[in-house]
Amino acid sequence: MVDTYLTDVVVTGTGPAMVYGTPRHDDPVHLSVESGSVKDLITGVLGTGRGRVLGHVKKVPGTPVYRKVRLFRERDGLLIRELWSDPVTGAYDFRFVDELQQYTVNSYDHTGTNNGVIGSNITPELMP
Repeated sequence: MVDTYLTDVVVTGTGPAMVYGTPRHDDPVHLSVESGSVKDLITGVLGTGRGRVLGHVKKVPGTPVYRKVRLFRERDGLLIRELWSDPVTGAYDFRFVDELQQYTVNSYDHTGTNNGVIGSNITPELMP
C-alpha cells in the first residue's frame, strides 16, 4: 500500500532565503507621510525627530553610576524610551526624539540603596 498524501505537497517558494541584515539602533528615525507618521496633536508627532535629551546619572558626591533611565512624554506620561546609563561616566543620551515635546527623565536605582531621581519639563536640544 502506497501513501498518497506525499503527492499533495505544495511548494510555496523556490528562491533564496531572505536576509535582512543586522539591525542598528543608532539609525535615524525618519518621520514622514511615507513612513506612516502623521504630524499632528492626536498622534503626538509634532516635530521632525531631531531632538536629543542627554545628561549624567551621579550620586550626591558626584560619582557617576550605572542606572536604568527612562524617558517619558510630559503631555500624557507615555514611556518613549529606556536605556542604561554608561557604567563609567553615568551618561545617557536619547537621540531622535520629537523636538517639540516636553519630557521627564527618571533614573531608578536597581540596587535599592538610593532613591530614584527625576527631572521634569525637559526641552530637547536640536541635534547637529
